[in-house]
Amino acid sequence: MLAYYVTFELAQRLTPLLFTDQAPLAPADPVAPARRSPAAKAKAGSAATELPARDMPRQYP
Repeated sequence: MLAYYVTFELAQRLTPLLFTDQAPLAPADPVAPARRSPAAKAKAGSAATELPARDMPRQYP
């Protein structure tokens, strides 16, 4: 029960950092695949890092 509570609280407090829909679209068909809202698409589209990508052999000589 404590683990569930901690998970719930962290998910609520870290929502701005996580890629979760803050206003999820209600599906008309429960079997249909989920669609992202425009706000979630914009949030995911802005996730970029300015650091160069590195592969493992270069990172660890």
